Amino acid sequence: MFLSKVSANGQVTVPAAIRRALRLGPGDKLLFFQNPDGEFVIAKAAASAMTLAAHMGEQGAALAEKSPIQQLIEDIRNSKPSERLM
Repeated sequence: MFLSKVSANGQVTVPAAIRRALRLGPGDKLLFFQNPDGEFVIAKAAASAMTLAAHMGEQGAALAEKSPIQQLIEDIRNSKPSERLM
């Protein structure tokens, strides 16, 4: 189990062990998904996120149908900070 604190600016430090497990580096993007039971899942915003959607079952399938995850990833990568959701 890992604990992290949210700063006044809404920033969170991802623990080193998690950064290594997700192979995160400076500038990498993260995706946040909510499971049907309300639990949130964090994944590196990469093509491998498609696998996460598949594991989410019906909710993942619905998400993929509404807006392809790959397009979402590209939109996030290409957006300006002022255009991103908070």
